[in-house]
Amino acid sequence: MDSQIRQIHQQLVTKNISCTALIHQKLDALKQNTNYTVNSLLESLAIELAAKVDAKIAKGKPIGLF
Repeated sequence: MDSQIRQIHQQLVTKNISCTALIHQKLDALKQNTNYTVNSLLESLAIELAAKVDAKIAKGKPIGLF
């Protein structure tokens, strides 16, 4: 898990993927969950926070790893 987090962090920092795109991918996967383990999604909040991370990256500000 730790290496996956580091890999995603690197992709975000190098702008290979935006946080907003990543969140949309994960939300889409959660919506397709047929095991009924996802009771509620805070989609608007997740997208809003992802946009803030993208803005920090665009300004050259560091983002935390965890």
